Amino acid sequence: ASVWRIPREPMKPAKSPNLRSLPAQRSLLAALLTVALSLAGTLPAAMSGAQDTASASLDEEARGLFQSGAVAFEAGRFEAALARWQEAYELSRRPALQYNIGLALDRLRRDQAALEAFRAYLNWDSSGERAQEVQGRVEAIEKALVAEQAETVQTSPAPIKQSQLPSPAVAAATVEAG
Repeated sequence: ASVWRIPREPMKPAKSPNLRSLPAQRSLLAALLTVALSLAGTLPAAMSGAQDTASASLDEEARGLFQSGAVAFEAGRFEAALARWQEAYELSRRPALQYNIGLALDRLRRDQAALEAFRAYLNWDSSGERAQEVQGRVEAIEKALVAEQAETVQTSPAPIKQSQLPSPAVAAATVEAG
C-alpha cells in the first residue's frame, strides 16, 4: 500500500504547456495516463483492504452471535439460539451454521424447517465428521413427517357428500319422533 505524502515545501506552479502544439498535448496526455494507471493499480488494493476489514468485522460479529447462540442452546433456550445462529448465518454465510440452525429447529419440533437446514448442511459437507449424524437425523425427521401425515389422514373425518345428508323434512321428523 502506498502512502500519500504531503511535500514540506509549497509546490511552485508549473508552467502550463502550450496546448496548441501536438508534442505538448502528447506529453500532457502521457502524464495523465501515467497518473491514472498508477492510481488504478492502488485503488483495487485499497478497496480490497477496506473489504477485508469489513469482512473481518462481520466475521467477528457472526462469531459472537454463534457463541451467544451456543450459550442459549445449552440453557435450553432454543428459540434464542435459533435467532442468534440465523443472524450469524446471514452475516457470514458459513454453511456449517446450517447444522446448528437445524439442531435448534429440531428441538423446537419445526420438522420441515429442520429438515431443510440439515439438507443444506449435507449439501455442503456430505462426508464430514457430522454427516452421518445429520443423515440419521434427516431420516428420523422424514419418518416422523410421514407418520404424522398418515395420522392426519386417518383422523380426518371423511367429507360428507350432499347425497348423504338427510333432507330437512326427514331431519325434522326424526327430532319430533325422538
